[in-house]
Amino acid sequence: MRPTTTHTLTEIRAELIRMDAKLDVVINVLADRSTSLAVPATTRAPTRRAADANPNSTTELDAVKFFGRFTPKQNAVLQMLMGGTGNEEIAHRLGVALNTAKVHVRLIARKLGVNTRSQVAVAAMPFFNVISADAYRNATLGLPKEWHQTYGSPDPYIHIYAKV
Repeated sequence: MRPTTTHTLTEIRAELIRMDAKLDVVINVLADRSTSLAVPATTRAPTRRAADANPNSTTELDAVKFFGRFTPKQNAVLQMLMGGTGNEEIAHRLGVALNTAKVHVRLIARKLGVNTRSQVAVAAMPFFNVISADAYRNATLGLPKEWHQTYGSPDPYIHIYAKV
C-alpha cells in the first residue's frame, strides 16, 4: 500500500495545475463533499500505464485525472468502447467517416499505452466505476456519465463533442 497524506484543496489544485490538468471545476465539485482529500504523497503524477491501474486502489481523484486527459469526443468514444460499440456505430453516432472513428480509437489506445479496443475498455472501467456522475460531467466538460446508455437521436449533447 502506498503512503498517503491529507492535502488541502489548495494544495491539490496547485498539483493539478502543475500537471497541466484543466480540472479546476472538478476540484470545486469535490470540495462540496469534504474540505480535504487523501491523495498519494508524491510530488509528481505516477507514470504507470492506465492499463496497470489497480481497481482496488483507484480513487475518484484518480478517475478525474484519467478522464480529464481526453477531449469530450474521446470521452464519448471511451463510453462507447466500454459498452462494446463497433467502429461503424461510433462513426454513425459521431457523424464522422468510419476511418475517422478508427483514428479516434487508435489515439485513445495510444494515450493509454495499450493496443486493442478491449484493452482500452479494461483500462477505463476501474476509473469509470469509481467516479461520481457530477465529477465525470465536470471532467468531461459536460458529457453525462450515462450518455452511452441513454443516447437518442437527435443527441442533446452533440454540442459538447462535435466541432462547431
